[in-house]
Amino acid sequence: MSVKKVTRRLSLDECTREYLEMGMDLTNKQKRYSSVHEKFFNRIRERPISFELSSSMDLVDETDEPTITSASQDVAKSSNQLSVNNYMEMVKMYLLDLAKGYTNGFRLLHDIESGVANLEMLYKCPQQLKNLILLWACFVNKCDVVEFMLLKAGTDINYKLPCRGYGAIHISSLNGCVNCLKLLLAHGCDPNCRIEETTALHFATFTDSVDAVRTLIEHGCKLESTVIHSAVKSRALGCVKLLLFEYNMDVNVLDSMGCAPIHICADQGFSDCLQVLLKSDKTVIDLKDYHEYTALHLACESAHVECVKLLVEYKANVHAKNMKSQMPVHMAAKSQSVDCIDMLIKAGADVNARDIDDRTPLHSAISVKTLNICQAVDTLLGYHAKVNVQDHYGFTPLHIAALNEAPECVESLLAKGGNVGIQTYGGISALNMIVRKVPACVPAVAKQLDSAVTSNWADGFKRGPEIQLRFKYLFNSNTFGEIDLLKCFQEECQYELLEHPLCQAFLFLKWRKVRKYYLMRLLILAFFILIYSVYVITVLSHNCYNAVHVFNSSNSTCLQHNSTLGHYLMENDEVMDVSICLLYFISVIEGFLKISEMAVYMYVQHYFFSLSNFCEWIFLISVPCISFHIQGQTYSWQNHIGALCVLCAWTNFMVKMGQLPWFDTYVAMYIKVQREFAKLLMAYICLLIGFSVSLCVMFPSSQWFSNPITGFVKVLVMMAGELDISMLEEHVPNESLAVFKFSAYIIYVALLIFVSIILMNLLVGIAVHDIQGLAKTAGLSKVRCQIELIYYIELFMLRSFWPKNIKSRALVYPSRNRALMTVKPLNQKQTLPRDIIEAIRNVIKRKKLDCCDGNDILKIQEILKEVKDLRTVVEENQKVIKHLLMNANKM
Repeated sequence: MSVKKVTRRLSLDECTREYLEMGMDLTNKQKRYSSVHEKFFNRIRERPISFELSSSMDLVDETDEPTITSASQDVAKSSNQLSVNNYMEMVKMYLLDLAKGYTNGFRLLHDIESGVANLEMLYKCPQQLKNLILLWACFVNKCDVVEFMLLKAGTDINYKLPCRGYGAIHISSLNGCVNCLKLLLAHGCDPNCRIEETTALHFATFTDSVDAVRTLIEHGCKLESTVIHSAVKSRALGCVKLLLFEYNMDVNVLDSMGCAPIHICADQGFSDCLQVLLKSDKTVIDLKDYHEYTALHLACESAHVECVKLLVEYKANVHAKNMKSQMPVHMAAKSQSVDCIDMLIKAGADVNARDIDDRTPLHSAISVKTLNICQAVDTLLGYHAKVNVQDHYGFTPLHIAALNEAPECVESLLAKGGNVGIQTYGGISALNMIVRKVPACVPAVAKQLDSAVTSNWADGFKRGPEIQLRFKYLFNSNTFGEIDLLKCFQEECQYELLEHPLCQAFLFLKWRKVRKYYLMRLLILAFFILIYSVYVITVLSHNCYNAVHVFNSSNSTCLQHNSTLGHYLMENDEVMDVSICLLYFISVIEGFLKISEMAVYMYVQHYFFSLSNFCEWIFLISVPCISFHIQGQTYSWQNHIGALCVLCAWTNFMVKMGQLPWFDTYVAMYIKVQREFAKLLMAYICLLIGFSVSLCVMFPSSQWFSNPITGFVKVLVMMAGELDISMLEEHVPNESLAVFKFSAYIIYVALLIFVSIILMNLLVGIAVHDIQGLAKTAGLSKVRCQIELIYYIELFMLRSFWPKNIKSRALVYPSRNRALMTVKPLNQKQTLPRDIIEAIRNVIKRKKLDCCDGNDILKIQEILKEVKDLRTVVEENQKVIKHLLMNANKM
């Protein structure tokens, strides 16, 4: 026995919130690495680096791939050039702003840029302005001014701008001016001067200045491992080739962010740089970063189709996993890039791969709601992605599609066999989410049921009419039961789906299969209660056991009224021993069955809080309590225990009988009236208490009104109609005044009107109204009761200690692949009732009408229009002929 304990049942909103907190990312993908220029912009503006993906990125599939490739590369290059220009413009504005702090400083810089500056005047400028002029001359490529400032003006060659740290060699490298660089290096400028982690060599790669890079290296600039990272981030293709093939730099070194050049290219979508790197034999194509992402992961995550295509062509590992055990196909599905998904699967990627949370690419594709979600989902479904896979939290793709309110995806998943009965580990079914989030998709479930009903109408009944019912759709669940989907329909109040002929047919077959087990269970319980009742009547009620075995037993009534049964028990006292032994034996069997029933309940506390189970356990425990084996005789307190337990047992048996579809309506009526009476009693109990106390005062000599408790019981009896008017004369004191007698009559008449007449008629009216309502819904009530009972029996059989061969007998189709039934409507000996067969035929007719081509419908409409026009013409002709005939008669 295995009782599954779940802490609590989650509501839809709680389940959604916890699911999102558990790791499902419903946000758009963000870039991992920013370009060098973006990095410097953000550092200057004193704000964090922006990793946000450009909203202008187009992930929509197109047909002309070469055109898209060239266009995307041109856009990327122009964007990179724009970033460089913006960076240089920022440096220029900063230099001009500093010059405004000096007299005529701004004008001097403008004259230097225009080539009209007087060099002798520069000699007279303050030292700080001279340093600024040197930087400006390097920026505008004025080598003569640079040479003058270095030789004659006494400018500090290693001067750096405050707050920024730019020196002359950095600006010359950024501008790509080789002559200025040579002048600076010839006059002793330090080529390894740094701005944080950046040297002049990094600045030279910003603008793809190959000559500047070569000049700096020749003059002793240290070739750091991150220089090629900078070149790749700047998309400096010439510098990448220079560093890679001439200076043989190691391209597999990770920077401080944990990425290699190949990762940056894949993440930024620099397919030209990526192609250069892949041509090198030193590049490790499956190198992983700090998060164990490969270049293929990053390219798929960013939806860079050209990069993915290059990596796949160069045999990148499509099965590589990151820290979350995600493969590139997971990232491509999350970015919803149809081209990337298509290329990866064709390269051998597993479309049903699982990550650390047991999510497949289909989960990832549906987790982000964008314009491309339907195309991505359809692509994965086209490659036979499994639609009923549950993740670590029990969510299927259908759950997530409904959660994201994507009706197109929900319908696509349902069309591929998505099962709405699968529940999360919090107890939320997919149908529950569909009903609440996308109720317009509920008819799609009915269409799936229709698709499971087929016939041989296509061949014109050449083999005789046959209807096939494929019940596999009802079993396509991750549980081992057959009734789970129908139980889900019943829990979500989708009775229209339950009335579908496919569901009705399977209910008929399932009930016919399992009803014998429940009837057998009821038979055992009835035999147990019967033996218990016989024991209580024979042994306890008349103290027959004490009369035989206890000396001088004075309270025995076993032989009272010359009882035949009493004489028989006195002469055959071994019958009482046999009855108690038989009671013990059946108690053990019943106890074993009750323990087996614990497997039916998902929550342990539900088993013990069930009123039916509580009554049966009290019934079982009372068996040794009322036995005469305890002390060799019976006691009066055992009689009371036995009487109460017999009453509880037979009442519980009535409820058990009411679970049968045949008696469900009648027992439901009784229980309904009970509940209404309880409400009525609670509402009017004050009135009954008032009458009880009043009658106790008025009739103190009556035995029924000697105390309020017996008085209240007597009022209930009088409420039922047993009125004793003689008490007005017998129990009113004779010495009482006439006015006192009159008051007793008033209270009695008030009791008669307000309680016996009004209250009882009110109860009868309520009961009749409720019974009429139950009679109207008797059909649905029968189906509901039948499903609940079948579900209970199925769980009891499949989850208990029974052998495997017995468990398989509780299933209509032990092999789900063979869940097919063929019905011949013309056969008189049918396994299904005629009303179900007729409903199935109606479904097939409706499907036949729905399958008509649009052209046929148009043709029919055109024919009808022509017929209508002809009818109009004929009517007009008839009027003309009639008019002519009338004129002819007049003539």
